[in-house]
Amino acid sequence: QNCMMSVNTARGIPSGNSSILLWSLTTVTLLCNCVSYEIGCIYPDNMLEPFAARAKLTGFTNVYNVDSTLETPIAVHQAQDFSYCDINCLAHHDNHTLNAFTKARPNIVVPEFGQNSWSRMMCIAQCYAILFEQAGNSEAVQTVADTWKLDIKSSVESTIIDNYFENYTAVKKYIEDLDHYPLVIGRLVVHEINIKTLDDGWNRDGSKRYDPVSKKTVPCSTNCIPYRDTYGYYTKNHPDPLEFQTDQKYNVSVRNNRFWQPLLEDDGNGYLSRQEHVVPYIGFHAKSRLRDPGQDDDTFLPDPQYDVLQEATIVVNRVKESALDKMKWDKISFYDKKFLVRLLVQEEILKQFRSVYRFEDELLFVHGIGAAEHDSVIHAWREKVHHDLVRPTTVIQRWGQDKITTFDGNRDDPSVASISAYDFQAFARVMPHSEFPSGSSCICTAYHEF
Repeated sequence: QNCMMSVNTARGIPSGNSSILLWSLTTVTLLCNCVSYEIGCIYPDNMLEPFAARAKLTGFTNVYNVDSTLETPIAVHQAQDFSYCDINCLAHHDNHTLNAFTKARPNIVVPEFGQNSWSRMMCIAQCYAILFEQAGNSEAVQTVADTWKLDIKSSVESTIIDNYFENYTAVKKYIEDLDHYPLVIGRLVVHEINIKTLDDGWNRDGSKRYDPVSKKTVPCSTNCIPYRDTYGYYTKNHPDPLEFQTDQKYNVSVRNNRFWQPLLEDDGNGYLSRQEHVVPYIGFHAKSRLRDPGQDDDTFLPDPQYDVLQEATIVVNRVKESALDKMKWDKISFYDKKFLVRLLVQEEILKQFRSVYRFEDELLFVHGIGAAEHDSVIHAWREKVHHDLVRPTTVIQRWGQDKITTFDGNRDDPSVASISAYDFQAFARVMPHSEFPSGSSCICTAYHEF
């Protein structure tokens, strides 16, 4: 039985040895006989070509959603899951790439007939789909299935789950019997991701917690909270009415006033809460991807020796200047969303090297920059917890009814006004973690170095 598929504006099909064939044809027609695995037969007519298909899937993730409420380190951690889909689908469909977890060649490698960009993309689509389903984003799964007519599943079959540890030979035979179909490889990949990331030190499922009595990490028995502290971080600088007394409000040398203090937040509907320091344990317990941040020694960055009052005054003036400069305001809004910055970098790489940049280069680049990003966060959070430095917003608010001339608080139409220091807020939300070092600076430095 013959079948036909049209691939519009094809970028190329790398072979098993990763060579590339660049085509300038507007439409490429592939004819095949469907008695066995032929990518021209199994890649859906409605599915976008690999570069565009992956970009479309990326847009469905909460990680890259500009309206996402994920805290930065948690977004970075969850982005790694999708990166593992990319790189391990490539590893199974390639003769050279290593498994991202084991740093070794996978036990199951698709024969050369399946080592192409389209097979890899189908594998990635299935892997992403199950991650979407696990995150409660079933709409994304359904949209992909309906639009692309791709027979993706929402879970991993029992043959893979039941035999993964005890009888991997049975898993291998099962996949061989299915002719190394890309979607089943995708389900194998996501199953490994689910296993490995439960033991990566991030406490994603909340199965561990810190016990203040024994001062150890212990199992959670029930009502477990995802990403709960396993290190034992406690706030040293608690809100105190004495802070606003005339003889105390400028004093940053007593009562632990230099340490981080949870800021007051609200949901706009009358519910107020104080922050908890997000994932304070990752610098000590999380597994790095590229470079261990020295979790087993006592080497830290030197004390920055901040003049806290001077730094707070600088912030008041910077926010005032920004309120009068729309371009600066827009930059603050854009660069506060780290993944938009990363997407900008990725787009520039694609533009600069378009003539030689393959789909496989994209997968490797994204995984590499994601690993650098991940480790930069672990490094930064280890230092943040060690130094535990107060936020300038806290210092400013301690000045109480003192008048300051700065941003008036109107984020839709910012201007400058004289306000009470206690009512001061930065333009962008002050994140629930300590001041030094800057997480944004660490992440962007990692982007630059990579």
